[in-house]
Amino acid sequence: MNIIHIGFSFLLLNTLLFAFCDTGYILCLYAVCAIHEAGHLFAARLLGVKIRRIVFTGIGIRITTEKNAASPILRDAAVVLSGPAANLVMCMCLILSGHSGETAALELAAAVYNLLPFYQLDGGTLLDILVTGTVRERMWRRCISAAQLFAAALMLAALVYSIGQSIAVPGILHVWISI
Repeated sequence: MNIIHIGFSFLLLNTLLFAFCDTGYILCLYAVCAIHEAGHLFAARLLGVKIRRIVFTGIGIRITTEKNAASPILRDAAVVLSGPAANLVMCMCLILSGHSGETAALELAAAVYNLLPFYQLDGGTLLDILVTGTVRERMWRRCISAAQLFAAALMLAALVYSIGQSIAVPGILHVWISI
């Protein structure tokens, strides 16, 4: 059984990246993604979680683990949070070593982005782990939907603001980290 699958959307995204972006930026982005996913894989291995599949898609890399109804919530949460944690640790290492440039900004952005409450991301997966099977699961799912709308509105506002300022969002992060 093949454990690694590469989707068409991943190939399309990479074609567009190489057509419109600087190669150095793309390699930096790949390094950030590799660190993030390595964090998940390291934690899964450390905690004895079996990996069923790794799927590369246009919106990211999805790691599917073997499902077990008796799986401890804290173990699953630790695996989910280990990706953003790896990005934050690398960001801090870069800043402390005097390399607070674009790579540090991308590490921070990857950690924050992946903690958003969308189910395709680590934040949404974590929320799903925490609310599934609870007494008030339906109420919590409504709260998560409201948080998703709020996060989407904030992202749209940041995009409109960055376009209005004629600077890219990664540029904002770079300036913020440099301070």
